Amino acid sequence: AFLRALERRGLVMHSVLLMKGTDIFAEGCNKGIAIRKFCNLIGVPIEQTVCFGDSGNDIEMFRACPTSVCMACSPEELKALSAFVAKGKYGVAEGIRWLLDQEITAFDS
Repeated sequence: AFLRALERRGLVMHSVLLMKGTDIFAEGCNKGIAIRKFCNLIGVPIEQTVCFGDSGNDIEMFRACPTSVCMACSPEELKALSAFVAKGKYGVAEGIRWLLDQEITAFDS
């Protein structure tokens, strides 16, 4: 009954991997669409965007972003889409360090 009620309202249920919870999105909505629209709104090319994530609801966002960083606990599908996979519990900090190292290496070439 709950799923049918969601469908009548144009909503779909997306289960987040690792059993952390449940996200409910409107049909055709996901983080990939959102990041593209946001970049367009603020005038930043998606190529200059870095996405960070750790769960199944980040997959479409990672497909949209050319550079993405995932956490050590991320599902394998997300890791496969990532430019960098953090190894420890401070994954965002590791990702930022990796990005800075990439920039320094680019300038050294």
